[in-house]
Amino acid sequence: MRLPNSQIRCIVVQHLSFEGLGVIKDVLYDLNYIISYKKAGIDLITQDEMVEADLLILLGSPLSVKDTANYPWLNNLTNLVQKRLSKNRAVLGICFGAQLIALIMGAKVYNSKKEIGWGLLNLTPEGMRSCLSELKNKKVLHWHGETFDLPAGAQLLASSEVTQNQAFSIEHNILGLQFHCEIPGKEIESWLIGHNYELIRSSINISQIRKISEAIGFETWYSSRVMFLKWIKNIMEKD
Repeated sequence: MRLPNSQIRCIVVQHLSFEGLGVIKDVLYDLNYIISYKKAGIDLITQDEMVEADLLILLGSPLSVKDTANYPWLNNLTNLVQKRLSKNRAVLGICFGAQLIALIMGAKVYNSKKEIGWGLLNLTPEGMRSCLSELKNKKVLHWHGETFDLPAGAQLLASSEVTQNQAFSIEHNILGLQFHCEIPGKEIESWLIGHNYELIRSSINISQIRKISEAIGFETWYSSRVMFLKWIKNIMEKD
C-alpha cells in the first residue's frame, strides 16, 4: 500500500508519436501519477528509472521484437524490461509491448495472419473474473501481424477469431494486451495516416475502419477507461 502524498511514477515507452496512451493517460492523471515519456531508440532510459518506477507501460510498434539487427537498441530495452520483470514490478504491455513481455518470459513470438480492424474478444473464464470483463461484448481495435505463445505461468484472458492469445496476466501486476482498446475512436485518423502504406498493401478498407471507429469509439473508450482504472488501482493497493 502506497503512503499518502508520495509521488507515483509511470514510465511510458513510446515508439510512434501518434500511438499514445489514449484513455490510459486520463486514468493515470486521475490517480495522480507523474508520467515520463521515453521515445524508443532515442531517449536514454536508465536501469534505475526503469526498475524503480511504480508502473511501466510499453506501447505498440510496427517493429518486430526480434529485429535487433536493424534496431540494436531493442537489445537494451529488452534487458531493462527483463530486469524489471525479474523484480516483479508492474508492467502493462500493449501489442508490441505484450509481445516483448512474452519473449522475455521465454515464449515464442512469430508471424501470424495479419489482423487489422475492430472486432470482439472471446473472454476466458479467467478473463471474465478480471478487469477485462469490462470489454465483454465490446469491439476493440486489432492491428498486428505477429503473435506469441502464452508465457509460462501466465493466465490466458482473451482470444479472437484470428488470434488465440489476445491477452494474458501474470500474477496481479503484469498485463499483456495484443489488441488496442486505449485509442478513442476520434483519434483513429492519425493511425490511418501513419499506417497508410500498411493499410493499402494489406487491402484494408480505410473508410470502413473510420466509420466503425466513429460509431463505437465512445462506448469502447468508456469501457476501457473503467478496465484500466480497475487494473491500476489494484496494483497500487497490492504493491
